[in-house]
Amino acid sequence: MKRIFLLLIVCSISLITSCSNTKENTNHLKEDKDILTTSINESEKYQDQLNQKIMELKKQIEIKEKEKELFSVISNLSRDFVNAHTSGNKEKLKSMISGDLFLEDKDNKLYINNHANDQWLLFPYNGQQLDDWLIQGFEYHNESNTYRVHIREFYKNVEGELRNPPTFLNLTFKFHNNEWKITSLSFDI
Repeated sequence: MKRIFLLLIVCSISLITSCSNTKENTNHLKEDKDILTTSINESEKYQDQLNQKIMELKKQIEIKEKEKELFSVISNLSRDFVNAHTSGNKEKLKSMISGDLFLEDKDNKLYINNHANDQWLLFPYNGQQLDDWLIQGFEYHNESNTYRVHIREFYKNVEGELRNPPTFLNLTFKFHNNEWKITSLSFDI
């Protein structure tokens, strides 16, 4: 009987310990579940952020590819404009500008105006001759389908000396009726 009683006590202790361990294990498992759920939620947020970043990078790649694709066309048009404005070729200039701009011939000088009454002298450029030019920068704007070009023009005076500093010409092209037209321009001297 003592043996049975002892066996019952040992079994009872084991059963109580086992139940107690099960309760602790259950609590521990619930805590682990909560930690994992939080971790999954944070991972999903991070994944969403990464997906957003990927979409932004894809858009930037598309814009850069378009910018690269159009560069030769726009640089040739820029060259044509520089040649036309430094030689006073009115017909060529008229064919290159949009309805946002208009030419004005006043006092043997050729000006280009916009409808906001900004006016820029195109020719003759204070008796100076174009020596060289280069494209200083460019960018394509996808939202407005415009291409902006920054050109540095180097002029020589009557004595053949380079004028310092060079002139900066900014041209904005927009695709309209199957051709690129200049919609705005400015000089920074």
